[in-house]
Amino acid sequence: MNESFYDNHVAIIRTIAHYDLEVPFHPPEAYPEFSGSKNSGKSGFNPIYDAVRSLLMALELDKDHMGRRNWNPLAELIVPGNKVFIKPNLVRENSGTGRDVNAIVTHASVIRPIVDYVHRALEGRGEIVIGDAPTAEADFHLVTNRNLLQPTVGYLKGLYRSATFDIKLMDLRYARGVEEEFPEYDPLGIEIDLGRQSFLDPLTDREMENLTYLYEDNSFMTKVHNRLAHKYRIARDFLESDVVIGVPKLKTHFKAGVTLNLKNLVGIVTNKAYVPHLRKGPPSRGGDELPDRCLTERIVSAVRQHKNDWTRAGLYLCANLARDRIGFTRRVETRYRLVRPLRGCWEGNDTIWRVALDLNRIMVFAGKDGVMGSVPRRKAFCIIDGIVGGEKNGPLHGLERPAGILVGGHNPYAVDLAATRLMGFDHEKIPLMKNAGREGWLFHMGPVAVASNVPEWNIVDLCADYYVPMPDLDFLEPDPWHIRLRKTDRAGRGLRQE
Repeated sequence: MNESFYDNHVAIIRTIAHYDLEVPFHPPEAYPEFSGSKNSGKSGFNPIYDAVRSLLMALELDKDHMGRRNWNPLAELIVPGNKVFIKPNLVRENSGTGRDVNAIVTHASVIRPIVDYVHRALEGRGEIVIGDAPTAEADFHLVTNRNLLQPTVGYLKGLYRSATFDIKLMDLRYARGVEEEFPEYDPLGIEIDLGRQSFLDPLTDREMENLTYLYEDNSFMTKVHNRLAHKYRIARDFLESDVVIGVPKLKTHFKAGVTLNLKNLVGIVTNKAYVPHLRKGPPSRGGDELPDRCLTERIVSAVRQHKNDWTRAGLYLCANLARDRIGFTRRVETRYRLVRPLRGCWEGNDTIWRVALDLNRIMVFAGKDGVMGSVPRRKAFCIIDGIVGGEKNGPLHGLERPAGILVGGHNPYAVDLAATRLMGFDHEKIPLMKNAGREGWLFHMGPVAVASNVPEWNIVDLCADYYVPMPDLDFLEPDPWHIRLRKTDRAGRGLRQE
């Protein structure tokens, strides 16, 4: 039995809240565990590297050798010869707010120490793949240059060069454009059919027919998600891995509420056309795109009655103007539900959480050949990059939130639970977190113990202490969500750094 998914210990480390460090983000001092190795240099100033190291210590990994030359914190997770897949969030090269990418993508300064400790566990024999499938329009080269990952990986390739070790940075996308023909064959992926195991399977026939990605034409979607099959095309390098290390961003998401470890796995699908994000129309018509009985819904219904592209485009513009320009206050919108956003960006999205849990099921149970099993097939670890987070209208239009934290552990759900609490949100109001918490078969739902360098964040059991006030970071929830994500008994406004 793979025990990594059953370890609910979580560590939260507070550190600097910026990335003003020098590439390639060397250790700040000569740590004893790297003594005599290729990584024995030091930079003089790198609190983020030290924070990652402190997180591994807080989790008591390889506790007996801590602080010594033979300390190898990831040795129980990784053995020489393994293939390790590191999954950051590399969603896009620019944010919708016109600011830099710090609020939306994982920064290279967090990934560098992870690579060093993975290489130490591999003892120079094995492979590291750092990969993601960004949005269809994203420029992978720009993304990985702006977050400094490309020059960092380039340096590490030279540092650890040997005949028995390789490190790769991969764009996992195959189909990248909306207009291009979706191919039947994808050399970068293996098609996996979850069938009745899919969380989409309980949907009605009408609901299933409305599944879509972001496009009006969902003819391909109905081929891969229907009453007989639920297929995803997963990156081959991901499936071939022995260990997965997630390094998501701490940020909000206007469809999912938050995008942390569970949601981050959307980036292992090589063809976005396989990933339903919503169901067209309101709930009364088998959809979850927007609520019933609102002005936006009437406009959308009118749009779909027209086949002319220019007419449709004009009506969609009206729908967005109704939301963004008419000037209804939040109170009026909430009370009378007159105007709501399009494309499933609200608390009633009943699709995206199902897809995220499908992909987590694949991570846990899919073999290297894509065949689903009944026992865990790979080990997992995760560290959330919350040095600078994203709040409000994430994942692409969020505001920078200097938070200065890292959250890590083995169990992705437990880590996401701690991070959600830390953001100041009630996980029971977020469908992804609420439904993941009910799936004990996926991630063991025992006590979640939190260790931290902030005394108030040391908690014996996060689940048992749910209603005990926990100082939080007071993140702003997405505007389209018309329910308050915050807990009613909050105690952490003083921790917000403006």
